[in-house]
Amino acid sequence: WTHLKEASKRLAAALPPGIELISAELMGTVKPSQVCEMTFEVRPVDPDDENAQVDPEKLTDILDRDEILVERTRKGRVKQVDIRPYVLDLHCDGGVIVMRLKVTNLGTTRPEEILGQLGFSAEQCLILFRLTRTCVVLSTPRSDN
Repeated sequence: WTHLKEASKRLAAALPPGIELISAELMGTVKPSQVCEMTFEVRPVDPDDENAQVDPEKLTDILDRDEILVERTRKGRVKQVDIRPYVLDLHCDGGVIVMRLKVTNLGTTRPEEILGQLGFSAEQCLILFRLTRTCVVLSTPRSDN
């Protein structure tokens, strides 16, 4: 058994360049936790590129919607999915779009789908932006008692 401090030190030393360990916590080992929330930062590759600029009011407009329909293709079938229940927060912080997204056993949304609602195509998402997952929140395991 390794203490948290030592495990953190070893993990940080083994990470590839550019990846940084910010924090580590002990997790219970009795029941597995599941991801319940993720936060992403969406940065323009070129902060001066006007094509990658987002009006913060558009993010507010998305949050104000009752539903956000996107099309998904699976096994050759296209279906519409309401992703609004999975969008917890959207805001700009110094030119960076911050997205806090809910994850459930029924589904989630992807940052690219939010960017699509802002008028960016899938190709533009790949060219204009760099997405970074900055936080993963795990659910507390439930007791079956």
